[in-house]
Amino acid sequence: MLITGEGKIEGQTIFGKTPIGVAKTAKKLGFPVIGIAGNISKDSYIIHQYGIDPIFSIVPGFLVLEDAFKVVRTAENIAVVLN
Repeated sequence: MLITGEGKIEGQTIFGKTPIGVAKTAKKLGFPVIGIAGNISKDSYIIHQYGIDPIFSIVPGFLVLEDAFKVVRTAENIAVVLN
């Protein structure tokens, strides 16, 4: 399994952003790919066609940006996603 991510996974992610390059390489080697991000947009479903399997937000629920910076504990939230 390979994990990749960025601040926001969205439809534009397919246009040369790093997670898609990582996913293409991982798929050639037979690895499943998990995407993580601080924000996932409504049009993010398109990335599944480019090699990223499930995607998860590391932000616990819906928060305004200022509040997200106060409460996000990235390592803990990633651990929850992976368990």
